Parts: sequence; structure tokens; C-alpha cells
Amino acid sequence: MPFELPPGCTVKNGRYYVIRRNKWTGLTRVSDGEIAFWRAYYRVTCSDPNSMAGVLLAYLEHGAGELTEGTRRKYEQAIVKRLIPYCGHMVPEDLTSSHVAQYLEERKAAGAAIGANRERAALSSACNYAMRKGWMQSNPCHGVRRNRERPARRYVEHQELTAGIDRAPQALQDLLAAAYLTGARQTELMHMRLDQVHGDELVIEERKTGKTRTLEISRTLRFFLGRAAARAKAAGSERLFVGQSGRPWSVWGLQSAMRRLQSGFRFRDLRAKAASDASHNVLGHAQGMLSRYKRRDRLKPVK
Repeated sequence: MPFELPPGCTVKNGRYYVIRRNKWTGLTRVSDGEIAFWRAYYRVTCSDPNSMAGVLLAYLEHGAGELTEGTRRKYEQAIVKRLIPYCGHMVPEDLTSSHVAQYLEERKAAGAAIGANRERAALSSACNYAMRKGWMQSNPCHGVRRNRERPARRYVEHQELTAGIDRAPQALQDLLAAAYLTGARQTELMHMRLDQVHGDELVIEERKTGKTRTLEISRTLRFFLGRAAARAKAAGSERLFVGQSGRPWSVWGLQSAMRRLQSGFRFRDLRAKAASDASHNVLGHAQGMLSRYKRRDRLKPVK
């Protein structure tokens, strides 16, 4: 068993069940994974809307639709694995800022200070949703200082990047090069469509902000985009970037490809490198925001 089941739960014929008063209630298939199990388990055992567990589950079901796929998945994990076990038994109005602050402190002591900040963000979003529904009068997360986070200090040297691109399969080469040349986020590239290329311009749809920005396509970028487009058309895909198999990239697939590449840098590091190296505002940020990325002199490569 990959994780310990709570009391009253068992596995039969590849499916999880919860047994209450001699009644077996089916949950999920074992193959669906741990997060799916906990979500189904809490839906059966903690569905009372007058509890924080009910509020958090209702938010996942009905209030998280505007989140990006990656953020929604992280919020789901935070809610079912951390937040419901911590405060799911509480009445919503009994949850105070002190509880939130104590939670952040406990998680920091456990070595998960940054993870606690992400979990606080999920809780805050759920509480805002509860306020809109009239279930809570205030958001206990407001005014609670997050755990301190240090900005990333990883700068990808150019020889590191070119060496990684040279070793990568063609499909990954195109994705890495586009990430550096455009400064686009991972999810923006994975969901980029063929019709976002318009002649000499590339339209980037920012999934985080909902805004769009247009970049002029350089000669180098045109080479990688053209090769990616040819591969996508041959596979019959509307997505611009597809893997060697012709299927669109997934988060797991990209992570797996980067592990095999063993480049020494993360895919997300290329966005900061793009902003640091570009002679123009490649990210399209306001001037104040742009200064966060212009820190090449203070970044040091990992030895």
C-alpha cells in the first residue's frame, strides 16, 4: 500500500472502500492515486457544509474553476493532505488568524516553510469563496505574514543552456529554446497553439494573468518554432509543442524529460535567464516588476 489508509477503509478488487455501520461505500480506483482517494474519502466522511472540511471541498468542486491547471492541482493536494487534517473539524467562524499563524510556524519548524506559504494561499482562496457564499464573515488569512522566502539565486550560464540543448531530443530542444527566447512560462508553452504564430509575430497567452503579449519572431526563434510546428502538424495536433511521440507535453512528461537530460538547471530557471539576458522587456512587465528579474550580477551558477 503506497500510503496508510484511515480506520474503516479497505481495498477490494482494485477499489478503495469506506465501511460505516456495515455499509460499504465505494471511493476511487487504486490506480487513481492518493489525492483522488483523500478527496473522495473526505467527501463521504466530512461533507457537512458547516465544517471547514465542507468549505474546502466545496471550493475545490465549485470555486477553483478559474485557477490554472497546475495551481488547481497544487491547491487540491494542499487541501486534502494538509488543510483538512489540520482544520477540517472546525466550524468556519471558529478559524482565526491565530490558527493560521500557528500553522505557518508549525510547518516552518518541520522544514516546510515555503510549502506552508502555498498552503496558506489555498486556504485564503477557499475562505474568500466561503465569504462570497455567506459561510464566513472574514478571511482569517488576511494580515497573517507569510514565512520568509529568499528569491531564487540560480543563473543558468549560456554554456550550460547550449550544452543542455545539444544533448536534448529535438522536441525538448524546441521547448527549451522557446522558453529562453520568449521568457514564456512552462504552462504557456505546453498549451501554445499553432494559430498563435502570426507571420513574424508570436502571441503569448499568459495563463497566470489572462493577458496576451506579442513578440517579434527572431531568426533563431523561427527555426525552433518552424521545426516544432512541422512535428505538430505531422501528428495532427493543434498544440505547437508536442513530444517525440506526437502527443502534447504534460507537466509530468516535461519533468521526466528534464530528469533524463540531467542539465543541472530547472526548466523554470530559463524565464529568469531570459529576462536577465534580453536587451528589451521580454516578459512585458511593468518597470517595477521587471527589476525583480534583472539580477544577473547577483546570481551565481550552482557549482
